[in-house]
Amino acid sequence: MLRAAAVAVILAMSASAHADVVTDPLVEAKRLESQLEFEPALVIVEKLIAQGGNERDRFLELNLFAGKLAAGLDRGAVAEEHFARVLALDPQRVLPDGTSPKITGPFDAARARTTLLRVTAKVEAGTASLAVESDVLNLVGGIAVLLVDGRELRGTGTQLAIPSSPRVDQISALDAFGNRLWTQTIAQPLQRVPGTDRPIYARWQLYAVLGAGGLAAGGFGAWRMHVAQSEFDRLKAEGGHDFSQLRDIEQRGDKWALVANIGFGVGAAGVLAATIVYLTHRDESHVYATPSSVGVVGRF
Repeated sequence: MLRAAAVAVILAMSASAHADVVTDPLVEAKRLESQLEFEPALVIVEKLIAQGGNERDRFLELNLFAGKLAAGLDRGAVAEEHFARVLALDPQRVLPDGTSPKITGPFDAARARTTLLRVTAKVEAGTASLAVESDVLNLVGGIAVLLVDGRELRGTGTQLAIPSSPRVDQISALDAFGNRLWTQTIAQPLQRVPGTDRPIYARWQLYAVLGAGGLAAGGFGAWRMHVAQSEFDRLKAEGGHDFSQLRDIEQRGDKWALVANIGFGVGAAGVLAATIVYLTHRDESHVYATPSSVGVVGRF
């Protein structure tokens, strides 16, 4: 009696474990492939593709597997079609070294006639839309819009009306069965949070400009003082000039010397102030907000 009960429990556990293993039909298809039962395996995989709802990576996996199965059944055209879908989304995909020529043949044929799927997306005037730039296989048959609150809207064609709120997070191109082929994240405009700007007197650029201006004025004053000094020395050495003429030149030189001194003083103070403000505020950040998040963007 106890032995019978134990056997029943073991059988139940075994059945449960087997059921877990084959929960994904793709696992069963791979089991059938390992037993060289390509026909029923291909039926399962093509059914999974036709059911739709597959994400891009799984869509690629299913079509690559279906192509291998069809090639194994000598259905070259079917294999090539599946491989073409893979290469339209992932043109860098290659087969492992040593792959059978029955598989590489249709794979290479598909590569020769397939170009990359190129799509762009935008949101404008309450409508999300796809612009299909290159789709030689006519894969794109629908559009999906993911909102920032997690809801996803789907429709056929390349346009879809969307609500004014919440905002769009991602737009995807779907095939006719609803499998995801391509996705673009929609950038949200950054909105500055009021009150985060520093006043102009707290910006190092102001003092840098004042410093540069002061140094330029000081340099010009020093040059003009040198010109006046040279003229004074020349006339004094020549002799025979009126004292008032020399006095005028001397006063002019003194004025330019004052300009030079003031300019260099302002320039030095400006450079020093700019350096201090820059060093004390260079790590200050400004807060920006998007409709779905708040971020910190550093500004120098």
